[in-house]
Amino acid sequence: MCCVHFKVAGGECGAASALTLIAAFVCSSGVGLAQGNGATDNSISALLDKANAGDSHAQSELANDYLAGTGVPKDWGLSAKWLRAAAVQGDTNAMFGLGTMYRDDGPAFPANPADAAKWFNMAAEQGDAASQVALADLYANGEGVPQDPAKAAT
Repeated sequence: MCCVHFKVAGGECGAASALTLIAAFVCSSGVGLAQGNGATDNSISALLDKANAGDSHAQSELANDYLAGTGVPKDWGLSAKWLRAAAVQGDTNAMFGLGTMYRDDGPAFPANPADAAKWFNMAAEQGDAASQVALADLYANGEGVPQDPAKAAT
């Protein structure tokens, strides 16, 4: 298990769903939040260039930056955009991030458990443990998928 402690304006954050996404994404992807004053304009510009060129790691990192407001203003919509770009290239961490955004009603878009299940399933099929657990939870509760205790247990 990975524990990530981070601070945002107003103090230390706990386990609220959106913040759980940040912690899980940072933990599972190896992408870290910038230290000190955050990313510089030059590093963000270079990251944007790489992301626009299709670099899935840069897309994931940029998504994390927009989610956390590291070097750029917080923007859940842009975070979701870059997560989707990385996810369609097979980045399981980005798939998990999108699944979490769709599972939880948040500022990027309203909850959509069926879309959450789709993204969690895609990552789970590639062996992503966090997505397997999240998908099992959806099956256990019948959210976005038919309730199926047998699938929830596997």
